[in-house]
Amino acid sequence: MPRLAAVILVGGQARRLLGQNKCDLQIGPKSCLQWTLDVFEGQVDKIALSVGETDRYHHAKNHEIIYDWPSPPERRGVALAVLGSMAWAKAAGYDAVITAPVDTPFLPKTYTTKLIETYKGLTPVVCKTAKGLQGLHAMWPVSCFDRMKQAVLEEDILKISKLHAILKSTELSFADETVASFMNINDEDVLQRARQTFKHEK
Repeated sequence: MPRLAAVILVGGQARRLLGQNKCDLQIGPKSCLQWTLDVFEGQVDKIALSVGETDRYHHAKNHEIIYDWPSPPERRGVALAVLGSMAWAKAAGYDAVITAPVDTPFLPKTYTTKLIETYKGLTPVVCKTAKGLQGLHAMWPVSCFDRMKQAVLEEDILKISKLHAILKSTELSFADETVASFMNINDEDVLQRARQTFKHEK
């Protein structure tokens, strides 16, 4: 059985939400962070938070904190968060790390188990829905770290979909899940829709 960690990506700026901390956004009885934590609890050996370069996350007291791979400001992006997460997992002796953004609170309950079942240990596994690839919803083996590092730092590839292509990621279909399963709360309108969705689906 591989040693697995999960990293919740919480370092976004949330500009379209007027700078609100996405971790704290309430959907029904729980925050976005708690919804995402619940998907991983009991499924992996360790849960950590990727916070970018800031330290404003008071949630840090309960979870290990990971920072993005160091880079100039003009090169910041989610690829550096994933790279930092993989580096942390490798150094800590984990075989793979599962990532998920904190702003997708309706992830299927089978999210973690399906990723683990699909994982073969050689290439990443990435979720795919009817809307396309969900690049940050993925399982990354640390054996791919060196190739990922080369692609991001030396080849200047920051687009997650291109990185999955380079790493020959296995696609895991979630096309049969509900429309809300991978809903990304990135502005006020979607936040209100998410709250309505919870009321109708609870």
